[in-house]
Amino acid sequence: MTRAVSCVLFLSLTGPLFGRVPVQITPPAAGPYQVRANRIVDAAGREYLIRGTRLPPFQLHPSAPWGFGPFSRTTLVTVRQRLNMNAVRVAIRGAEYAADAQYRAGVRQLVRQANQFQLVAILEVDGAAKLVGADFNGEPNLFFGVPDRAMLGELRAAGARQPVILAAGADESQDSNVIYEVRPSYTSIVADRAQVGLLAARFPVIVDGLDPQVESGGAECQAFPGDPSKASALVGGLLDFFDEQRVSWTISAIEPGKMIDFYAGYDWSKLDDGWKCGEAPARGGIGMVVLSQLWHADPHGVLTVNSPAGGMVVARGANASAYGRILAESEMAAKGHPLPVKLGNISIRVTDSHGIARLAPLTWTGGGWASTNFVIPAESAAGPAEVAVVRGDGSSTASEIVIGNVAPGLWTATYDGRGPVIAQVSQRFSDGTTAQFPAWACGKEGCHTAPIPLSARAETTLRLEGTGFRFASSKDAIAVLVDGIRVAVESFGPMAAEGRDVVAVKLPGELIGRGEVDVYLVVDGAISNVVRLDCGGRI
Repeated sequence: MTRAVSCVLFLSLTGPLFGRVPVQITPPAAGPYQVRANRIVDAAGREYLIRGTRLPPFQLHPSAPWGFGPFSRTTLVTVRQRLNMNAVRVAIRGAEYAADAQYRAGVRQLVRQANQFQLVAILEVDGAAKLVGADFNGEPNLFFGVPDRAMLGELRAAGARQPVILAAGADESQDSNVIYEVRPSYTSIVADRAQVGLLAARFPVIVDGLDPQVESGGAECQAFPGDPSKASALVGGLLDFFDEQRVSWTISAIEPGKMIDFYAGYDWSKLDDGWKCGEAPARGGIGMVVLSQLWHADPHGVLTVNSPAGGMVVARGANASAYGRILAESEMAAKGHPLPVKLGNISIRVTDSHGIARLAPLTWTGGGWASTNFVIPAESAAGPAEVAVVRGDGSSTASEIVIGNVAPGLWTATYDGRGPVIAQVSQRFSDGTTAQFPAWACGKEGCHTAPIPLSARAETTLRLEGTGFRFASSKDAIAVLVDGIRVAVESFGPMAAEGRDVVAVKLPGELIGRGEVDVYLVVDGAISNVVRLDCGGRI
C-alpha cells in the first residue's frame, strides 16, 4: 500500500467548515472573578460563563468500586477535556470541615487539583462559613455557594471576596459580587425558563440541576419526556436558551446513573435506548446530549477526539480517533509503513483552518457504528478544522476539532487513556549492573501497573510513550508530573511509528515507595490525560 502524501485539495473559505461557527474550547479558569452588572468577568475583564457539573458531596475516603473515584485527577481531567467544561461544583459539610483537619486538607487538595486542570471550583457551604472563607480567601479560581444572606455575610467577614452564588427568590443582596441561582424543574420548566430570562436581564444567573433523576423514579423523571428524541430536543433547547441569555450552568452530576455509567469507563449516559423511571441502575441520562452541545456536535453523527486523551484539541502529526457513524464495511488494521490513506471503503479527510484538505494516514477502522484511528497530517495549519469520514459510495459524515501544535496524550495498556501507562523502565545500579522492563503487565485478569523497585542505589529512567508533543517549543516547556512532583525531562521527540512520541524522564528518590500514582504531562500549557504508574511498595 502507498500513502498519498501529496493528496491536497484547496477548498473555498465559504465551504461547510467556514460557513458555521467553529467548535470552541470552553475558556479555562482565569480568575480572580468579579460581577459587573449582569455578567461575570475574569481577571482580564472578559465575560466568563460557567459550564460545569456537580461532583458528589465531598468525603475523605469515597469508595471506588468502579475505578478511580469521584474526586480523582482522572475524574477532573475527564470533566475538563472530554466534556469541555470549565467548572466543578461540590458540597462540603461545614460541621465536618470545622472538626476534622484531614477533611479540611482533602477539600483544599480537591480545589487545588481542580484548578490545576483549568477548572473553577465551586464550594457549596452549609456551615462553618467563617472558617471556610478564611481558608480560601486568596483563591482566584474559586466561587462559593451559600443558602442565605447570613452565611454570605460570614464569608465576607472572613475576608472572602470571591463571587458567591445565592438562591434566587431571596431578598436582593446589597453585595455587588453575587450570582443568583435558579434550579429549574421539569415539572415547571416553562415558568422556570421564564424566570431565568427575567433574572438574566438584571443579574448574573447560574442554573443548577436539570438531571431527570431516572433512578429515583420521582416527579422529575415522570415529567421528563418519555420519547428520546423529544427529551434530547428539550435539553438541547434549554442549553441553547442559556447560551442566548448568557447564563451560566452546572448541569446534572458526574456520577454513575447521571452523566456517566461508572468511574472506570466514564461512558456518557444516553437517551437513545430509552429508560424506565425507577430503574436501577439507571439506563437513561443526559450525558451525551450535554457533551454534544459543548462540542457543537451531532450525537448521532461522528465525534473526533484526541487519542488517547479524549479532548477536542488534536496536535498536527498526532493520533486521533473518530467514533460514531463510521459505516466501514468491516474491521481492518493497517499493515506496513507508510500507513495507507484508505482502509476498506473509507478514508479520512482533514480540512484545516486555511481551507486545505488532506487525506489522513489510517491505522485501524471498525465496521458499522464504530471508531476509526488515524494521524492528523503534520502539515495541517493550527485552528478550527473539519474531519470527514468519506466512504467509497461518496457519502461522508463530518465532525469538528481544533488542531494545535501540541495536545499531549499518554498511551495506556487498557486502551482507554486512563490505566497503566505504556512506558519502558531502565535502571543502572551503583555496582554497574542494569535492568530494563515495561512499566505495565497484562494477563488473563487484565492489565495492571508493574512495580518499579526504586532505590537510592539505582538511577531510574522512564520512557513514556504518547502522542501530540513532538512540536513542543522546548524541553523546558514539557512538565512531567508524577504524584504531583515535577520530574526531570531528559529528552523528547517522535518515535518510528507514525503519530507516536516519547519523552524520557529521571525518577527522583522522593518517589521511592509511593506505590501506584498519577502521571500526566503539561506541554506549553496543554494538559494530557492522567495515567497510572507504580513506584514500588509504600515504605
